[in-house]
Order: sequence, then structure tokens, then C-alpha cells
Amino acid sequence: PSNYRCTPQVVDAASRLLRNGGQEIEAVSRRPNGRAVAFVGCENEFAERNVIARELRRMRDACGTWNLLAVLVRVNAVADDISEFLAAQGIPVRSGRRGPEWSAAIAQATSLTSRETLGIWSSDVLDSGDYDPSNPEYEIASRVREFLDDNRSGTIDGRAFGSWLTTSVDRTEVEGVEVMTFHAAKGREWFGVVVAAAETGYLPHSSARTAAQKAEEARLGYVALTRAADDLVVTWARQRRRRNRTRSPLLPVDAKVVTTQRGPTAGVKEISGRAPRRDALTVALREWREDAARRSRLSANGILTDRHIRQIVEARPRTIAELAGVIDMAFATRHGESLLAVIEAVSPA
Repeated sequence: PSNYRCTPQVVDAASRLLRNGGQEIEAVSRRPNGRAVAFVGCENEFAERNVIARELRRMRDACGTWNLLAVLVRVNAVADDISEFLAAQGIPVRSGRRGPEWSAAIAQATSLTSRETLGIWSSDVLDSGDYDPSNPEYEIASRVREFLDDNRSGTIDGRAFGSWLTTSVDRTEVEGVEVMTFHAAKGREWFGVVVAAAETGYLPHSSARTAAQKAEEARLGYVALTRAADDLVVTWARQRRRRNRTRSPLLPVDAKVVTTQRGPTAGVKEISGRAPRRDALTVALREWREDAARRSRLSANGILTDRHIRQIVEARPRTIAELAGVIDMAFATRHGESLLAVIEAVSPA
């Protein structure tokens, strides 16, 4: 089949991966030649994360925005590790996942049958003082209020809100790289993609035992590689979580492999062997969040999201008003004194 999305280099790499999985394909790119696909073997997962950060910065310089970049992995656990590292390195990350609390809040809002019931529900959530601004129900109630402000006529009910939310949610997201699994990436495309942890145990996944399951793993790998339109980097680690690994048998055996070395890497804070050092305020805010979540019997993200933590670390507010400017007045009023004490302790004036 003809491929009009990916460069010949991307199509060739993905096709060879599929053939290594025992499946024939004759895909042909109809685009001009592009950048060579980079295959990078890393000492361990820490070195790999540094390579990912370096390559994402290079890709951003090429395309002009983080929003056209993604990191794709086989399992969520690896995605979480990479997301946390990138955030600590100052690279903005957008999560492709929403939790059950978010889905439940949407279901509640879209079940309402009139403007009046939407207004009452959103006011009950937003004005009661019982909900943290980062709570999914609070977020959806805020979207409902925005929807009501934007729509003064026509059919106004929960179903209309659901349609509006689908078309408006993307524009409210902050800029950032998307980090997600191969499955979640189906149907998507980006200018640049890093396919990480392309190694034994993950590609193919260790749970694949039958021929059919292994064939499906190869197809998933093909999908992951062909999410890159112009720029593709494939990485793996020789050791992850102190277990020895080898590169995926599905990868092209004749690919030119760049091997990471010990020592500092240009533009990267940490190379290997040790967990990346995080900003002290980030660590303190995460600890405060965990404690507040236990006391409030909420999820950690229901108290304070990672994005809010990054914003606080960047702004380092010193007053309730400054904190409200970073997040929200309701949150600042409820948690301000406690949070400002944490900031003062870690970053004294």
C-alpha cells in the first residue's frame, strides 16, 4: 500500500520490523526522502531517558513546538517513569490518559437535561468550597460554566455540553510532548516520535506466547514506528530496573546503532547509573500532596496535579494572591498557608 504520511526512512524501518515478526508487507512511501531513523542502545534506563530528552529538544528545534512530538512505549509503567523524568528536565508533558474520576464527572454532567440543571450542578461544585480545583469534578464543572457562558441560545443540555467539550478540550490543554502506549497511539501522528524501551520483554511483550500474540506484537510495533511522519528515534536499554535486557529481535539487524557512553551528555543534566536529581521544591510539593491526599481521602492528582506542581516550582509564589495567580483562588484560600510554608522552607527568601 501507498503511505502518504511517513518518509521513506520511517516506512522502511517499520516494514522491516514487521517482516522480522514473520509478516510480509510492501508499503511504499510517496513522500520525499527524510532524516535517517536513529537506533540508540543505552547503558540503562537513566541513560535512555537522557537520550530521549536530548532528541526531543532537537525535534522541537526542527518543528517549532512540543505539541508535534511524542514518546511511545509498550507499557504504562515505562511511560510514567519517562513522563516524570521529562518534567524534571523542564520538558512539558501532556498526558494521554484520563482517570475514572474524570470519566465519572463527564457522565454526570452529560446526563443533565437543561441549562438550569447544568447551572445548578456546576454551582454546587464550584461554589461549595468542598472541591479542590484539580479535582476532575471541579474541572468538568468549570468547563460547564464556560460552556454556558459561550452558549446563550439554542439547545443547552448535557448532551450539547458533551459535544462542545469534545471539540474544545484540546485547545485548553497546555503545550507539551505526549507520552503514551502503543495502543493509545493508534490513529495518531506526530512530526517526531521516540519509540522507547524497544527491548526484550517489551517488544514483543513477555506475555505474548502464541504465534498469533507475537504477530500482534509486531503489528503494534509497526503502528508505533509509523506514528512518526518525519523524525523517528528508537531506543532501548541493556539494563532496566537492574535486569539485563537486549534490544528487540524485531528491530532491523543491519540498523546503524548509536551507543551511549558513560560521562556527561551535552545539554542533559544526568547521564546514567543514578536516578535523576529532582528539584528540592518539586520533591517537597509531592510529599505535601501525598500527605494532603491521605488526610482528605482523595487521589494525589485530586489534590494537586503534576502540571500545577511544575507551575508552582517555576513561579515560587510567596503570598496567597500569587498562589491564586498560579492555580486558583479557591485552592489558594484552602491550602495556601500550608503550601506557602513548604515553599518558604525549601526556598527561603
